[in-house]
Amino acid sequence: MNFVHDPTIVKIGDRYHLFHTSNDVDDAGYIYWRYSDDMINWRFAGAIFDEIPQYAVAEVTETDPNDPPEGVWAPHAMVVGDELWVYYSVFAYHESNGDRESLSGLVTIPIADIDVDDPMSGWTDQGLVINAEPEPTDRYSAIDVHVLEDPNDGKWWMTFGSYWSGIEIIELDPSTGKPFANTTPTNIGDTGTALNPIEAPVLVYRDGYYYLFVSKDACCQGYDSTYNVVVGRSPNPMGPYVDRDMVLMTDDGGYQVLDNDSDPTGRYRGPGHNDIYKEGDDWYIVYHAYRADGLPELRIHTLL
Repeated sequence: MNFVHDPTIVKIGDRYHLFHTSNDVDDAGYIYWRYSDDMINWRFAGAIFDEIPQYAVAEVTETDPNDPPEGVWAPHAMVVGDELWVYYSVFAYHESNGDRESLSGLVTIPIADIDVDDPMSGWTDQGLVINAEPEPTDRYSAIDVHVLEDPNDGKWWMTFGSYWSGIEIIELDPSTGKPFANTTPTNIGDTGTALNPIEAPVLVYRDGYYYLFVSKDACCQGYDSTYNVVVGRSPNPMGPYVDRDMVLMTDDGGYQVLDNDSDPTGRYRGPGHNDIYKEGDDWYIVYHAYRADGLPELRIHTLL
């Protein structure tokens, strides 16, 4: 267990908790968990799941049961009342038929039951949040969930989406953390290309605007990655989102936040899949970037 990919951070009491992507290549379990008292020095607690949830395996192998998912990806953590909620994604690409099957689910734990020395205890899997049938039946990819509780009216907005399909938004029922019945997602981000390399949306609110951060281009290529983060904003959570030059995020817009030139030392490349963490008046951007040896490492910067 030697990497951090797709990080998300929450603070409970005086301790920071970080969750990130897990894969079959490691044997610690699924949805990795680290903790820190200073946001600099992190200790590895373990994982939330000892196996990929069986309902999720069944859902994403409908067209090829012999090609299971490789891991549990891209968690998003948030404190809800006296509980910690962690959204997660499961994805399978079937080479046998070209299908892409994906979903996001939710697992929760009472804050009083959190134990970094026994990381798998106390959790309850709340099951499916959103599902995407094999492409092109549904236009979206149901991974990379992020949830914003709107400080203006208390509504919950979930952004999600990935390569091939663009970025979507849908309103959630705050009592369940899942979409209301008979609601459909709205597209708010797209590159307009066949590959459509845009993913990992994060939505935050500040001073009258909703800011949509997304990652673009090639992830997961080690030091050769061209991953980067851009942002647009809108006075409405449903968009449209535009960048500083008023280019729509649905027309490949986005103001550059992080890219391969962000590290003047050249030690890190391909920065992306960020989270935004706010503590008091301070904002932080939390992401991974690739070292020269190809491994992804946690990076945290003050966001001005």
